[in-house]
Amino acid sequence: MRRGCFITHDMLDTFDPSFFGISESEAASVDPGYRLLRSKFVHLMDDAGIPIEQIKGSQTAVYIGQFSTDHQVSMFKFGIDTLNRTM
Repeated sequence: MRRGCFITHDMLDTFDPSFFGISESEAASVDPGYRLLRSKFVHLMDDAGIPIEQIKGSQTAVYIGQFSTDHQVSMFKFGIDTLNRTM
């Protein structure tokens, strides 16, 4: 492989499960790319000057399609239980 983009641990250290209303154990089973995407969305809104509080309760939606079982397969391979939930 000549090029690649890899998620590092420091990229994931900024994820705050309580901000998204999920537990630490549930967050650990969520795909790291999806955790990063959610965090980046919050930063995007902040950079745009739109407070998250303004969005809560409004008719605003973000639709993201993602399909990858890499994270879940890796967790299964190492015997780590996963919690299948929708964020």
